[in-house]
Amino acid sequence: MNVVLKNNYISESEYLAISDECSERLELINGEIYAMSGGSGEHNTITMNLSGLLWSFLKGKSCRAFSENMRVKVSDDNIFYPDVLVDCNYDPNNPLFAGSPVLIIEVLSPSTADYDRGTKFNMYRQIASLEEYVIIEQKKMNVKIYRRINNWKPTHYRKGDDVEFQSIGLTEY
Repeated sequence: MNVVLKNNYISESEYLAISDECSERLELINGEIYAMSGGSGEHNTITMNLSGLLWSFLKGKSCRAFSENMRVKVSDDNIFYPDVLVDCNYDPNNPLFAGSPVLIIEVLSPSTADYDRGTKFNMYRQIASLEEYVIIEQKKMNVKIYRRINNWKPTHYRKGDDVEFQSIGLTEY
């Protein structure tokens, strides 16, 4: 998993101050700061391809796609950097956080897969605006989309399937 930098409770303001001075991406998880490890080349390729697809699709629309450098605040002591997200209420006056993410995508890494599927997913579900949570495996063509409208039950997609992001009206094959 990621490396814990400080193992005592850190407030949001302390986290932001530390994060501003650090060159690494830091997440705040239950009040503890974790340094995010870099992704593999495969991870980065998947993330960039998705970001480009979403950016092109959303061009001229009210929603915006972000990749890896936009924070999502679940609570005062849980702040994350999803791999990709779509925010339909982005406020340029508050560039630190996504305002109302409707779609969050995580590309699984061996070190974080269990966390992304479990604890992080449970935290993301607390975001009132979130409609879809997507998990993508790097090593095989396997995508799971969890939708609020389906009570967070997963829909599985495999190679050759049309993948639908209902929250933004995009179907991709």
